[in-house]
Amino acid sequence: MHDAQPAGSFDVLLLDVDNGADFLVYDGNSAFYRADFLSRCGEKLAPECTLAIWSADTSPDLSAALHAVFGNCEEIPIPVTLGQKETTYHLSLVGECSGSYRHDHSRQQVQLQ
Repeated sequence: MHDAQPAGSFDVLLLDVDNGADFLVYDGNSAFYRADFLSRCGEKLAPECTLAIWSADTSPDLSAALHAVFGNCEEIPIPVTLGQKETTYHLSLVGECSGSYRHDHSRQQVQLQ
């Protein structure tokens, strides 16, 4: 995250790094899932805005870090079809849209070819 952006500059930050916190291809990407980086993300968010983190699977460590930094975290499972295979990806949300996303969108299924 570029520190030249002033605090409160973003309404939404979406992180889609590697395969998620617990399934890294590059070990150096682990910094994106630690409390110090997540705190920097929080500083860049405007009040009542959202941080969303995509992951290939659940991550207790990421959930704990999000709770420690933001005081809340909602993990939303997203069913996905990859060709003939059914799987589930996960979206961790903190901020304003975390409660409304589940109500409006959780039953939609994503199909990737």
